[in-house]
Amino acid sequence: MINKNTYNHPELKGKLLIVLASILLVMSVFCKQASSQTETLTVAKPDSIIKYISPLDYAFMMHEETSWLIKLMIEDYHHGNSFYFAASIEKRVAPSFTLALGIDNARYVLQSSSSVFGFQSSLESRWYYRLNNRIKNDKVARNMSDNYLAVGVSYIHLPSDQENNFMSIYAKWGLQRRFLKHGHADIGIKAGLGIPSNKNNSPSLLLTTYVNLGLVFTKDKYILDHEKLCPILKCYDAENFIVKSSLGSLFSVSLFKNQKTIYIAPHIALERKIGSSAFSINSELQTDFVFHNGYSDYDSKYYNTSGLTANLLLEGRWYYNLKRRILNGYTGNGLSANYIALGGSYNYDKPDYHQWHYGSFRPGIHLITGWQRLFSKHMYYDINLGIEYRPNAKWPDPKIEPRFRIGVGYRF
Repeated sequence: MINKNTYNHPELKGKLLIVLASILLVMSVFCKQASSQTETLTVAKPDSIIKYISPLDYAFMMHEETSWLIKLMIEDYHHGNSFYFAASIEKRVAPSFTLALGIDNARYVLQSSSSVFGFQSSLESRWYYRLNNRIKNDKVARNMSDNYLAVGVSYIHLPSDQENNFMSIYAKWGLQRRFLKHGHADIGIKAGLGIPSNKNNSPSLLLTTYVNLGLVFTKDKYILDHEKLCPILKCYDAENFIVKSSLGSLFSVSLFKNQKTIYIAPHIALERKIGSSAFSINSELQTDFVFHNGYSDYDSKYYNTSGLTANLLLEGRWYYNLKRRILNGYTGNGLSANYIALGGSYNYDKPDYHQWHYGSFRPGIHLITGWQRLFSKHMYYDINLGIEYRPNAKWPDPKIEPRFRIGVGYRF
């Protein structure tokens, strides 16, 4: 039975109130400073902003005055064919400051070294520290499509393991970008302190990267000019070969009193177009490295363990709407369109904690549909979903299961 007093711990509530008061105090000090700086700032008129703003800033909607955003975001968890969702609302409370209230689900590492899915509610304050200078020098509007520093507090609820619920205090550096009205990306680094509600658990430290991709909604004033976007959308460029690397789930570090876990997941992909056709060959390598140092109560010793997962993928892609996008002036004869893909993968798994999971090797066959867009000189995103068949999957894993992937990052 779960002890209800765990959730009503007075020390935890006191810490939470202190954290909230500190955040509000810091916000008020910086807001006053930002307001005094803004009083002397000369803001360009909207028409001149559109005329002189760069094409990339225009694609990132930096010409629109923005006072609020509603965001729906997803982030994939590539090791398990699952994904996280997040929803938040962000409101401007001072010239360079916003408040964001959100809820999401994610996977959390516990002190026992196991990981479970849970739900997180959060409140954070963001400071867009470059915004005033960019308004003055780059002639952008006062928007929320910029780099930021943030501090926040969250509460994590674990439905399957409620005794391990905890509160988190965190700081972030990130860059948020709108893209063509409703596109949205939020990328950065997050460091936090986890405070458990259970007295038997110790506090934890976390350092991780994050990449959220999704939709955003707000009230805009202007209709986008397609011709001004062409340098970013590569309307007439035909790229036959790209090397790309997704930045999602790149690394994380979890530190408990007697447990340490380091997770690194580099990704690389190469795609070659077949002549001038709408077909291509795409290959990917996704690797996961896990290092764990922990204390065993069973024999009172510290142990070092490590795990490695490597997934090699090869697939053929058909960009079925490429011709229409070329005729409409949205892209050149390249690799920026919707596609259907059929392929296979081979996975090597040397697990750290679950030796039975998937065995050592497992092949897979997948059929997916996806959306890939290349923009600017070095950026891309690739979202796909479908089904995957694993002929030698072991119980309790199914042989056929849904497949979902998000790639957003850098291309060469």
